[in-house]
Amino acid sequence: RDPRLESTFLDRPSEKAPTLVMCQKFVDRIGPTYLDSNVPYPPQYNGQTNENDYPVLRLAEILLNWVEAKAVLAEMGSESVTQIDIDASINKIRNRPLDAVATAKGVKKTAPMSLAALPTDPDRDASVPALIWEIRRERRMEFVHEYSRLNDLRRWKKLEYMSGTNNPDLLKGAWVNFPAEYSSFMTDAKIGKLKIHKADDTIVTYDGTNAADMVGFYRVSNAVDRDPFGDKVYLSPVGKAQVEEYAARGYKLTQTTGW
Repeated sequence: RDPRLESTFLDRPSEKAPTLVMCQKFVDRIGPTYLDSNVPYPPQYNGQTNENDYPVLRLAEILLNWVEAKAVLAEMGSESVTQIDIDASINKIRNRPLDAVATAKGVKKTAPMSLAALPTDPDRDASVPALIWEIRRERRMEFVHEYSRLNDLRRWKKLEYMSGTNNPDLLKGAWVNFPAEYSSFMTDAKIGKLKIHKADDTIVTYDGTNAADMVGFYRVSNAVDRDPFGDKVYLSPVGKAQVEEYAARGYKLTQTTGW
């Protein structure tokens, strides 16, 4: 597992998240300790009272933008990406130090990427070259829960990756061993409602007597797929408020075609 998995998500299920997967990426190690306590969050962990600054553009984004651009240009006939380029970008990111908490859990740095031995991913989109696929995977790990994922899918014209119909795993929650990890979640109120997907994708419903069998991917209540992705989703609509503001000043602001 890439160490970014440990640093991004709480290592236990939490009812505070609809999927039972809680993101802890944007706080320190102390913040999540208040999650299940009755102690109010200190001001620095409240979205309306914290005074933390935030990065507008960070080094990892610059490095991944650069190596992706070079890989795309190489596909068009420009200079090829070299191992030196990979070491100066992706491997530089992977080599960041781990903190003591991660090390104590047994987390290790992800092995450096080698151009001579790129992973063979059976799920790779056949329309995407292997190197670019791995660069895009690196972006997904680095920027999970950040603004860039949707922008990336748009510019790659790959929004269909977000389709739950085509990718049903997207509609699943965390893998939870309920009797061992979260037995308190199996209440009488959950009888007939709590469901899990087994590894073979069979669905088991909690009936009050089968607690030992409730191990699998949490089936998110009321999870539904997104609307179909047509061409218009690659363009942004003009806001209703902006149209009205222009109209109030005697100008007609036209809507994006398709919206």
